[in-house]
Amino acid sequence: MNVRLPVILLSRDSYWMGSSLKISDFEQVSLLTDFYQNTWFFATNIQAEQHASGSVA
Repeated sequence: MNVRLPVILLSRDSYWMGSSLKISDFEQVSLLTDFYQNTWFFATNIQAEQHASGSVA
């Protein structure tokens, strides 16, 4: 199955570049792919993020 993702061009001073979330280009594409294919599992991924950041014991 061929998936065509939208191309997103961001300037260096854009909102995303200035945000506190710093992820690689590969991670950005991976996240966009998950969202586009509707395979992002919010409960699982948010819980994993909370554990990684130490906000959940």
